[in-house]
Amino acid sequence: MLASVLVGARVLAGSDDATPVWAATRDLPAGSQVSADDVEVVDVSFGSEVGTAYVSATTPLPSGMILARPVAAHELLTHSAVDTAAVGPVAQVPLGVESSRMPSDLAAGDVVDVWVVPSAAVNSSGATSSRAYGAPHAISVLPGVIVVATDSLAALGGGSTRTVVVGLSEAQLERMATVLPRLVSGTIVLVRHGG
Repeated sequence: MLASVLVGARVLAGSDDATPVWAATRDLPAGSQVSADDVEVVDVSFGSEVGTAYVSATTPLPSGMILARPVAAHELLTHSAVDTAAVGPVAQVPLGVESSRMPSDLAAGDVVDVWVVPSAAVNSSGATSSRAYGAPHAISVLPGVIVVATDSLAALGGGSTRTVVVGLSEAQLERMATVLPRLVSGTIVLVRHGG
């Protein structure tokens, strides 16, 4: 695996012609904001122009880097893996979500769409009410947000509601005056990108 990741580069310990680059310390999903805890410095000897494909560790890790594709543990961080147009979240909001209305293995770094089903469309048992035909449809209130943190079912002792913290862009933050009433008055459903 490491050989294919390095694409002809050789990892060298203490070599004079080695170039320091950033490598992932763990598997990082697409949409993740890369922090100093996610990477480590690896010294690599490159051939000719191959080294320009990788993010150099001769300078501090750029802040707000967002991954455009998944990066495996120990993979060298390439410029093509970084979404230069993406901007990291500027704010965070916690959501209380029933465990049955989100992927059970949802984790930090996942990208989700936050939907709200109006309370009028759901009966007391959580099923869609037969009287709800004609009630407002589900609404996508926060599309494409990054999961910053989430508690686990084990931590809750199998409880039915989990806390999921999502990161907001500046544009999404500006819309919170209209989004918040919908979040607190309906049933939240999280739809994860990429399965």
